[in-house]
Amino acid sequence: MGLKDGNGNNQAAPSPAGDESPEALRARIRELEQRLTIAESQIEQFDRDFAYTSELAAAAFYSNAQLASVSELDTGRFLDVNETWVKTRGYSREEAIGKTAEELNIWESPAFREKIISDINTHGRLRNYETRSVMRNGELRDFILNAEILNINGQKLLFFSGMDITDRKREEKNLQRSQKMDAVGQLTGGIAHDFNNLLAIIQGNLELLSEMLPDDERQKKLLNSALHGTERGVSITKKLLSFSSRHNAGRITLNINAFISEMTDLISKSLTASVDIKLDLAEDLDSTELDPGEFEDAIINLCLNAHDAMPEGGHLSIRTFNASLSPRYCAAHPGATQGANVCVEIRDTGMGMDEETRDRIFEPFFTTKQHGKGTGLGLSMVFGFVNRSQGHIAVETAPGRGTTFTLYFPKSQTQSQSMEIETVQAIPQKNQPGGVEKILVVDDEKHLVELAEDKLGALGFEVLTAYNACDAYQQLQANPDIELLFTDVVMPGPMNGFQLALKCQEDFPNVRILLTSGYTKSNELLTSEQEAEISNLLKTMLVKPYSMNKMSQAVRNALDGFSTPLY
Repeated sequence: MGLKDGNGNNQAAPSPAGDESPEALRARIRELEQRLTIAESQIEQFDRDFAYTSELAAAAFYSNAQLASVSELDTGRFLDVNETWVKTRGYSREEAIGKTAEELNIWESPAFREKIISDINTHGRLRNYETRSVMRNGELRDFILNAEILNINGQKLLFFSGMDITDRKREEKNLQRSQKMDAVGQLTGGIAHDFNNLLAIIQGNLELLSEMLPDDERQKKLLNSALHGTERGVSITKKLLSFSSRHNAGRITLNINAFISEMTDLISKSLTASVDIKLDLAEDLDSTELDPGEFEDAIINLCLNAHDAMPEGGHLSIRTFNASLSPRYCAAHPGATQGANVCVEIRDTGMGMDEETRDRIFEPFFTTKQHGKGTGLGLSMVFGFVNRSQGHIAVETAPGRGTTFTLYFPKSQTQSQSMEIETVQAIPQKNQPGGVEKILVVDDEKHLVELAEDKLGALGFEVLTAYNACDAYQQLQANPDIELLFTDVVMPGPMNGFQLALKCQEDFPNVRILLTSGYTKSNELLTSEQEAEISNLLKTMLVKPYSMNKMSQAVRNALDGFSTPLY
């Protein structure tokens, strides 16, 4: 067989050296030297390529943003781990190498590794495998893992790489929770609005009926019982509307430390002596904008909730402090406001909650208490108040470890206001305030219009009616002697009650206006400019459901120019 040259071409076998001339020998030596130079160059290039590939592999392993590990397939002992693995799990590289995952207590179950190997043998490799893993400090975190078996120099190795998705899952869960609560709020607000109209009709008819009944004790008792039932219904709808509302007209700038200090005695009396209360109020606490009454209600509700979680007694601490929320935190917690916040933390040493319960505690009517022991509206009212205040509420809890509620409110840019009670203009109180003025009553609920017409007509007023804003505006044009527009806010058609009021102010400036609504989201129908234009009307808005007497008093006050609300 012939020999091949460096280019793979056949060449004749060399003749014995003794048969070659000196020139031929020198040529052969030069050729061999050239071939040696080429071979050395190829070896150098291979060494460079190997070093480059090794550096890339090392960088891909050690500097990867994903955690990675290599272990013996048979024994499970770690041969190497990268820097991300070390930072994530909390073990040093030296502590990990030579140990097994079971010895380091990494997996929730000792059988996890065997299951991984079984799945790899079935599918060839493992991709995007979601699991949970235990850190050195005992924290349980979520991961997406990839795994495959490598055969290197006859040794079988198990290669893991993965990503910590705990924060991402938490963000997704918080977003889902926020969307769920928004949906519940929309549903609750809509139901409460319709329920308010029904209660107003029932209450109004019962009141008118009570005026017609003879002095019969039994009939009066039955009627009063029915009226009491409507009052209980009104109380429930107010709580539901408090949960769903995003508007808070009573907000002022204040420092909340004074409120909490003044409430200590009330809180103590609301709880049993077995609950030890501790205050830790920051001296440098910033001011924030809140409704003082709703803030007090929220603190009382949270303290009562803590008391119920400690039936055998325990410790309740109330702490205030300033905090700055990062963009990352706010992205993970919808509703939180980036930057300076004023915080109230209420911590108990009670029984705590599991994750499933924690996810539902703010839902209206959800309660873990025994039947008849709670309405399930306390925490939903707190949630609604915090939302209306542009705040955020965080909950930390675990079974047997107590619960911590932290309320975050954006720092106010203005100084806190004094809470001295101002003297308001006295309103002349009349048992049945009547009059002779012409009033236009507007509501899409026919029965409410009829009730208002009957009641106001019986008091001497001349009453016109309309069932939508467009018809009402035509009535205003046709009757220049109308002195009061009494209109609902939420109505079908191209114009709502707010828009009607704005047009009335512009085109009929001498007409007084009284607004009414049973829908707490009604203010969201206004732009900021429109809200400023009718701010006085919003303060005196009559909230549904209202009694006939309260309605007639509100009508009289509006006609007389008084601006004090009646609810």
